[in-house]
Amino acid sequence: MAARSTTRIDTNRLIKSESNEFENAKTVVSSKSLTSTTSTFWDPLMAHLNEFIHDQRHFTARWLLTIEKQLQIKSEQLALGITAILSIYLLLGSSNQMLANSILVTIPLLMTYLYPAERPSTNNLLLYWALYSIVTLFDNGFKTTFSGWFFFKVSGAASLFLRPFEYGPKIVEFIQKRAF
Repeated sequence: MAARSTTRIDTNRLIKSESNEFENAKTVVSSKSLTSTTSTFWDPLMAHLNEFIHDQRHFTARWLLTIEKQLQIKSEQLALGITAILSIYLLLGSSNQMLANSILVTIPLLMTYLYPAERPSTNNLLLYWALYSIVTLFDNGFKTTFSGWFFFKVSGAASLFLRPFEYGPKIVEFIQKRAF
Protein backbone atom coordinates (compact mmCIF):
# COMPACT_ATOMS: atom_id res chain seq x y z
CA MET A 1 0.00 0.00 0.00
CA ALA A 2 2.85 2.39 0.80
CA ALA A 3 4.35 1.74 -2.60
CA ARG A 4 1.08 2.67 -4.24
CA SER A 5 0.86 6.05 -2.50
CA THR A 6 4.49 6.75 -3.40
CA THR A 7 3.67 6.00 -7.02
CA ARG A 8 0.70 8.34 -6.84
CA ILE A 9 2.90 11.12 -5.41
CA ASP A 10 5.47 10.61 -8.16
CA THR A 11 2.69 10.75 -10.75
CA ASN A 12 1.43 14.01 -9.25
CA ARG A 13 4.97 15.42 -9.34
CA LEU A 14 5.30 14.33 -12.96
CA ILE A 15 2.01 15.99 -13.86
CA LYS A 16 3.07 19.20 -12.07
CA SER A 17 6.47 19.03 -13.79
CA GLU A 18 4.88 18.61 -17.23
CA SER A 19 2.48 21.45 -16.44
CA ASN A 20 5.39 23.73 -15.48
CA GLU A 21 7.28 22.79 -18.65
CA PHE A 22 4.18 23.59 -20.69
CA GLU A 23 3.88 27.00 -19.01
CA ASN A 24 7.58 27.65 -19.61
CA ALA A 25 7.19 26.66 -23.26
CA LYS A 26 4.25 29.07 -23.62
CA THR A 27 6.34 31.84 -22.08
CA VAL A 28 9.25 31.16 -24.46
CA VAL A 29 6.95 31.10 -27.50
CA SER A 30 5.23 34.33 -26.47
CA SER A 31 8.55 36.09 -25.80
CA LYS A 32 9.95 34.91 -29.15
CA SER A 33 6.93 36.20 -30.99
CA LEU A 34 7.18 39.45 -29.05
CA THR A 35 10.84 39.98 -29.94
CA SER A 36 10.37 39.00 -33.56
CA THR A 37 7.58 41.52 -34.13
CA THR A 38 9.12 44.49 -32.34
CA SER A 39 12.20 46.15 -33.76
CA THR A 40 14.75 47.73 -31.47
CA PHE A 41 17.77 49.93 -31.97
CA TRP A 42 20.07 46.94 -31.44
CA ASP A 43 18.55 44.69 -34.12
CA PRO A 44 20.72 46.05 -36.98
CA LEU A 45 23.84 45.72 -34.81
CA MET A 46 23.00 42.12 -33.90
CA ALA A 47 22.23 41.30 -37.54
CA HIS A 48 25.56 42.81 -38.62
CA LEU A 49 27.46 40.92 -35.94
CA ASN A 50 25.72 37.70 -37.02
CA GLU A 51 27.03 38.35 -40.54
CA PHE A 52 30.58 38.37 -39.15
CA ILE A 53 29.85 35.06 -37.41
CA HIS A 54 27.99 33.18 -40.17
CA ASP A 55 28.50 34.83 -43.58
CA GLN A 56 31.46 33.08 -45.20
CA ARG A 57 32.32 36.24 -47.15
CA HIS A 58 33.90 37.54 -43.91
CA PHE A 59 37.23 36.16 -42.73
CA THR A 60 35.93 36.10 -39.16
CA ALA A 61 33.19 33.64 -40.15
CA ARG A 62 35.68 31.46 -42.01
CA TRP A 63 38.04 31.43 -39.02
CA LEU A 64 35.19 30.67 -36.60
CA LEU A 65 34.01 27.81 -38.82
CA THR A 66 37.51 26.31 -38.86
CA ILE A 67 37.76 26.54 -35.08
CA GLU A 68 34.21 25.19 -34.72
CA LYS A 69 35.10 22.09 -36.71
CA GLN A 70 38.24 21.47 -34.66
CA LEU A 71 36.79 22.12 -31.19
CA GLN A 72 33.17 21.06 -31.78
CA ILE A 73 31.92 24.34 -30.27
CA LYS A 74 29.31 26.43 -32.10
CA SER A 75 30.48 29.62 -33.80
CA GLU A 76 28.12 31.77 -31.73
CA GLN A 77 29.55 30.38 -28.51
CA LEU A 78 33.11 30.87 -29.74
CA ALA A 79 32.40 34.46 -30.76
CA LEU A 80 30.67 35.20 -27.46
CA GLY A 81 33.51 33.62 -25.47
CA ILE A 82 36.23 35.43 -27.38
CA THR A 83 34.35 38.74 -27.07
CA ALA A 84 33.77 38.26 -23.35
CA ILE A 85 37.40 37.36 -22.63
CA LEU A 86 38.74 40.27 -24.70
CA SER A 87 36.27 42.71 -23.13
CA ILE A 88 37.15 41.67 -19.59
CA TYR A 89 40.86 41.86 -20.34
CA LEU A 90 40.47 45.27 -21.99
CA LEU A 91 38.69 46.49 -18.86
CA LEU A 92 40.84 44.84 -16.19
CA GLY A 93 44.00 43.41 -17.75
CA SER A 94 47.51 44.52 -16.90
CA SER A 95 48.56 44.82 -20.57
CA ASN A 96 45.26 46.10 -21.92
CA GLN A 97 46.97 48.92 -23.80
CA MET A 98 49.03 46.44 -25.80
CA LEU A 99 45.97 44.26 -26.50
CA ALA A 100 43.83 47.20 -27.62
CA ASN A 101 46.50 48.58 -29.93
CA SER A 102 47.28 45.10 -31.29
CA ILE A 103 43.62 44.57 -32.18
CA LEU A 104 43.30 48.04 -33.69
CA VAL A 105 46.39 47.58 -35.87
CA THR A 106 46.04 43.89 -36.79
CA ILE A 107 42.44 43.87 -38.04
CA PRO A 108 42.89 46.69 -40.60
CA LEU A 109 46.21 45.20 -41.76
CA LEU A 110 44.57 41.79 -42.23
CA MET A 111 41.76 43.36 -44.20
CA THR A 112 44.15 45.40 -46.32
CA TYR A 113 46.74 42.78 -47.20
CA LEU A 114 45.30 39.30 -46.62
CA TYR A 115 41.61 39.90 -47.37
CA PRO A 116 41.50 42.91 -49.72
CA ALA A 117 37.99 42.03 -50.97
CA GLU A 118 36.69 42.75 -47.45
CA ARG A 119 38.46 46.00 -46.75
CA PRO A 120 36.63 49.32 -46.46
CA SER A 121 37.16 52.07 -49.00
CA THR A 122 40.47 53.92 -49.08
CA ASN A 123 38.81 57.05 -47.65
CA ASN A 124 37.43 55.07 -44.73
CA LEU A 125 40.83 53.49 -44.06
CA LEU A 126 42.56 56.87 -44.17
CA LEU A 127 39.99 58.21 -41.71
CA TYR A 128 40.49 55.17 -39.49
CA TRP A 129 44.28 55.52 -39.37
CA ALA A 130 44.04 59.27 -38.73
CA LEU A 131 41.57 58.80 -35.87
CA TYR A 132 43.54 55.86 -34.47
CA SER A 133 46.71 57.97 -34.42
CA ILE A 134 45.02 60.91 -32.70
CA VAL A 135 43.21 58.77 -30.12
CA THR A 136 46.39 56.79 -29.36
CA LEU A 137 48.07 60.05 -28.31
CA PHE A 138 45.67 60.13 -25.35
CA ASP A 139 46.40 56.57 -24.16
CA ASN A 140 48.87 57.42 -21.41
CA GLY A 141 46.72 60.22 -20.03
CA PHE A 142 43.45 58.30 -20.03
CA LYS A 143 44.71 54.92 -18.84
CA THR A 144 45.41 56.29 -15.37
CA THR A 145 42.24 58.37 -15.01
CA PHE A 146 39.70 56.25 -16.90
CA SER A 147 39.93 52.52 -16.22
CA GLY A 148 37.76 51.46 -19.16
CA TRP A 149 39.61 53.59 -21.69
CA PHE A 150 40.93 50.73 -23.85
CA PHE A 151 37.57 48.94 -23.97
CA PHE A 152 35.92 52.16 -25.15
CA LYS A 153 38.76 52.84 -27.57
CA VAL A 154 38.22 49.46 -29.29
CA SER A 155 34.42 49.87 -29.13
CA GLY A 156 34.67 53.35 -30.61
CA ALA A 157 36.85 52.12 -33.44
CA ALA A 158 34.35 49.33 -34.15
CA SER A 159 31.50 51.84 -34.23
CA LEU A 160 33.14 53.51 -37.21
CA PHE A 161 32.06 50.61 -39.43
CA LEU A 162 29.41 48.55 -37.59
CA ARG A 163 25.73 49.06 -38.32
CA PRO A 164 23.65 50.89 -37.15
CA PHE A 165 26.40 53.35 -36.21
CA GLU A 166 28.65 53.45 -39.29
CA TYR A 167 30.23 56.72 -38.25
CA GLY A 168 33.18 56.27 -40.65
CA PRO A 169 31.32 56.87 -43.92
CA LYS A 170 29.32 59.68 -42.29
CA ILE A 171 32.51 61.45 -41.18
CA VAL A 172 34.12 60.97 -44.61
CA GLU A 173 31.01 62.39 -46.28
CA PHE A 174 31.00 65.35 -43.87
CA ILE A 175 34.69 66.05 -44.58
CA GLN A 176 34.19 65.81 -48.34
CA LYS A 177 31.28 68.28 -48.22
CA ARG A 178 33.34 70.75 -46.15
CA ALA A 179 36.50 70.41 -48.25
CA PHE A 180 34.90 71.00 -51.63
